[in-house]
Amino acid sequence: MKKISILLMLVATFAMGACSSVSNMTGNSTASASGASCAVAMKSLNEVYKSTGTLDLTNLTNLTNAVTVAQAASNLKQHKGDKTYQASFVTGMVTGSNGSITQAAASTIMNSLMDAALTSETVKNINNKVQTATTIISLLKTLN
Repeated sequence: MKKISILLMLVATFAMGACSSVSNMTGNSTASASGASCAVAMKSLNEVYKSTGTLDLTNLTNLTNAVTVAQAASNLKQHKGDKTYQASFVTGMVTGSNGSITQAAASTIMNSLMDAALTSETVKNINNKVQTATTIISLLKTLN
């Protein structure tokens, strides 16, 4: 009987620990995913800028990448005091860039994004423009 109660206490302790770990991983994975997608978008925008010297915001891919960066900035603003979220975001940027964005550069980018004048309303406006551009492009393709 004593062995069973000790076993049950161990199982309960393990279960509580596992649940809190899963909860932390979920929050951290959200930040990491946001950082990774931001890094991919920024790398793409940077490649375009380096090759052309400008960013054509009439290009749907560039607009989509701009939305991704703006959304990451909006997410960061919502977690401005959350050091765990921010650390996971930075790690996600490094991972998402396959190491081409260093930890130090990712921290600098994160801080700049938090200070940027991008709000959730800005993100919504950009999203609406992307959706409009996508619709127009689809319509134009039907004319060909």
